Amino acid sequence: MNLDYSIKNKLEELLFLKEFLSPEEEESFYVMVETYLKNRSSIDTFYSNLKETIHFYETIGIETKDMLHSIMLFPSIIHANKDDLLFKYMLLFKIKKPETGLTSRNEIIINHPKDLMTGAETIYSRIYFLSENAENYRTNDITRRKVLKTTSAEFKETYGLSKEELLQKYPLTPQIVESIINLPQNKELVQKYEENKNKPKWNA
Repeated sequence: MNLDYSIKNKLEELLFLKEFLSPEEEESFYVMVETYLKNRSSIDTFYSNLKETIHFYETIGIETKDMLHSIMLFPSIIHANKDDLLFKYMLLFKIKKPETGLTSRNEIIINHPKDLMTGAETIYSRIYFLSENAENYRTNDITRRKVLKTTSAEFKETYGLSKEELLQKYPLTPQIVESIINLPQNKELVQKYEENKNKPKWNA
């Protein structure tokens, strides 16, 4: 393990690793950071991105232990655009757990963070296609698999629409973006997110 002690100390300051991780998990986290830093720019940029990442997770109510788990699963989330991530997270409120009917967006970001790399336009178009056509299919559930895991080819085979046709039929316009941001379950998230930064530039 070659990670500098100054970096370890900074990670402890920001993430409280010793409080939330076992010694083995902590070592794995250091290895992940060391690998990440080999492919990124400067340590200062890494710290800046990490602070933005922590703020994102705190905004959506993810506890530190789960945040660490999520970052370990998908380290690239550290440098992902957080404005875009938050908007995609807001779109996911319609994805439900079939057994409870409750939204599963927190479970997605904790256990499947790479799913958030799916484009916002695709997420929106699939969710609203499924919402409008529920009666034509054998289940009304809007699930993670249907929205985030099904390939474009699989989606077309099941529902008869290509990705291009789907995006054309359900375009993510600026007006729709604004309406999603202003939903009651999302508006508070935006307000909290903006507490320590300028208003994000939401792009349709």
